[in-house]
Amino acid sequence: MTMSHESKWTRTVLLSALLTGFGFSVCYLVLDFQLLAALLIAMGLFLGLILVFKPERKNVAGIDITDMANNDGIADMLKDGITSLDTIWRHADRIRDPMTKTKLLHIHQLGQDIMAQVRKNPTQIKAIKRFFSYYLGVVLMVLDKYETLVQPDRQVQNSAGGIEPAEAELGSKFGNAFDLIESAFEKQLGKVNQKDILDLDVEMKVLESLLKEEGNS
Repeated sequence: MTMSHESKWTRTVLLSALLTGFGFSVCYLVLDFQLLAALLIAMGLFLGLILVFKPERKNVAGIDITDMANNDGIADMLKDGITSLDTIWRHADRIRDPMTKTKLLHIHQLGQDIMAQVRKNPTQIKAIKRFFSYYLGVVLMVLDKYETLVQPDRQVQNSAGGIEPAEAELGSKFGNAFDLIESAFEKQLGKVNQKDILDLDVEMKVLESLLKEEGNS
């Protein structure tokens, strides 16, 4: 069971007071310091001990997770989420298709807004845990597949100068996938109740099915 920050502070103060009392006794009774000198030394000792032993708050990306159970695991989850959002932005920066780039930049901004929402109310972390631990991972898999299969410089033009039907169909599938991602992120930003979580799971399963289908094609 994780000890709260307040409990750690109480323990620190009590320990510091105990050691300070011992230090005062040594100075006044054993070393025969004058009372005022012993008191000053004791005060300095107490402040020094507080500074040395004071518990640090655990903060990740401006989110205080000190008193949360399993805060080490939550810290790792948040760090991975930040890395994933940065990766989405880098994907968007590489993509040449203006419509797809706009969608991805919007998806990235929605992710940033979700992070900002968590900063304002850290207790929401548990409610949207799957956003960090699952949804972002699916999005990155979709982006990897998109860059492999659909990037404009990989598309094959037909004799009339248009895109081959198979390539156009593939681009349309991924366009629909990005629409699903936008919808999922918007729902996650707006609501965190159980019904919306189930809806998001369905949308992510659709994306996973798309990846499996294209991986086998």
